Amino acid sequence: MITPYRGRTARREPGSAVEHGFRFVAAVPGYHYRRGGADWILLFFEPVERLALLTFDWS
Repeated sequence: MITPYRGRTARREPGSAVEHGFRFVAAVPGYHYRRGGADWILLFFEPVERLALLTFDWS
């Protein structure tokens, strides 16, 4: 997803080394797995190179 910010655009999804975009797959609240950890655990997938990416969000 591209969103404008003060006249510029910013990507919200991560990109691979060769600039293929990752697709958002799923998110789960972090408290299901550990108290005091990440707020969200996010899963992205890049279909060209078949890469999966797990990332954590602390808001």
